[in-house]
Amino acid sequence: MLFTETTGLGTIRYDQHIIGNIIRHVVAETDGAALLSDPKGRIRRNPGKPDNDDVSFMELKRTKEALDIRCCVVVKFGAGIQRTASVISGAVRREVSRITGETVGTVTIVVTGVLAKNLSKRHIEVTAHA
Repeated sequence: MLFTETTGLGTIRYDQHIIGNIIRHVVAETDGAALLSDPKGRIRRNPGKPDNDDVSFMELKRTKEALDIRCCVVVKFGAGIQRTASVISGAVRREVSRITGETVGTVTIVVTGVLAKNLSKRHIEVTAHA
């Protein structure tokens, strides 16, 4: 999926994989508090090594006003679901806006599980609006 944004400096074109790489970087910065997962809760392996073909952990929706982002993560036990999701959503919004020049509408973090010794499946959505 190709996105186009026109700014005062010119036209910016980018692919959904760019957003995927931004999200990968943001989640990697949580120091292991969160890991990317697909919507079914399967953890994406090698989070630091981008696999540009795999964007199953996120959905993008373009509205007239903004770009809505939804991504799935597994949170490690003890990290705090609300705090971790809030940190990720804020950083994703800031970085996507900074890098692409795009206005970000809502960022929804879907916590698909909590990882302790074993993975406990969950479906908790934390949404941050613009």
